[in-house]
Amino acid sequence: MLVVPAQAETLTVKMGNTTLETGYYLPAQSENAATDVVAKTEDISSVTDYLSYDAAAQTLTVFGNAELSASVTALTVSGNLTVYGETGSSLTLNSTGNAIDLSAGVLTLSGDVGFTAKADYVAVTGGTLNSAEGYSGAVTLNSTNAYAASGTVLNIATAGDIAIDGITGGDNADRTDSDDNADGSNGGNNAVDTGPQTGVSDNFRTWLMIILGGAFVAIMVCGKRKSKTVK
Repeated sequence: MLVVPAQAETLTVKMGNTTLETGYYLPAQSENAATDVVAKTEDISSVTDYLSYDAAAQTLTVFGNAELSASVTALTVSGNLTVYGETGSSLTLNSTGNAIDLSAGVLTLSGDVGFTAKADYVAVTGGTLNSAEGYSGAVTLNSTNAYAASGTVLNIATAGDIAIDGITGGDNADRTDSDDNADGSNGGNNAVDTGPQTGVSDNFRTWLMIILGGAFVAIMVCGKRKSKTVK
């Protein structure tokens, strides 16, 4: 069940250079698609993969498998936004820059929506990435040339998988163990900004505690739907 905030606060959501208004959105098809990222539409009768934004409910609902690509930041949130989707839905944000900017925002994942952010640089910067009670989707944060998360509080509990992969090697001398990455596979040991990590060994209750730049980061991967919020 989707929980709507009792009292809406000021919220601005941008996908690329497009500021969202209440309505339906599809991937942009114009010559500026890489910067516009999405385009508003009135007709969704012939599509299965689309987004529905409700400004009053502060919610972005994902239908089908929506994949967006950008040459700028794919998603910028100022305020509190919930991304919701039912079983089988997924949102993928690709960017040749940073994928998500939460420096002035909080993003909460709800329902069973799969959520992926892939970037040439940082997948998610600043702010907080949360999960709602009972969230069960898979989460992937991936960076090709930088950290998967930088200056972000990650507070995620899910029955699904979490994979966080960033740069390997580099200047982080305190991260040399290839098993010290969030999804338990090799090659992602420098996925989150500064500070040591603890690897995930399975898909059940595992705590990943990271100190990055004086900010406390906690990720909980939970094999059951019951979970605690980490602060």
